Amino acid sequence: MNKTISINIAGFVFNIEEHAYQMLSEYLNAIKNNFKNDSDCSEIMEDIEARIAELFQEKLSDRKEVIVEADVDNVMAIMGSPEEYLSEEDKTEKEEEKFDKE
Repeated sequence: MNKTISINIAGFVFNIEEHAYQMLSEYLNAIKNNFKNDSDCSEIMEDIEARIAELFQEKLSDRKEVIVEADVDNVMAIMGSPEEYLSEEDKTEKEEEKFDKE
């Protein structure tokens, strides 16, 4: 038996297992951190959340009412890693930071 949480993504309510919620929350926070200095951050995040909601809706049916870890893994694979959301300028900065630390 797993604990579930009700969440609202892009105006849609989903029941999601607690661990799957933690995974999704960390994923979205990582993406949001990539846009923290972007004036369009909230609009970008709304678009990303809308797409995630669409993908979650495809996973649900009369026989399946809860989003599980496998569903979140699948959505993350489709949407890409948070690093893929970096602009070219941000990628260059991260590479320079990594080089400076070495």
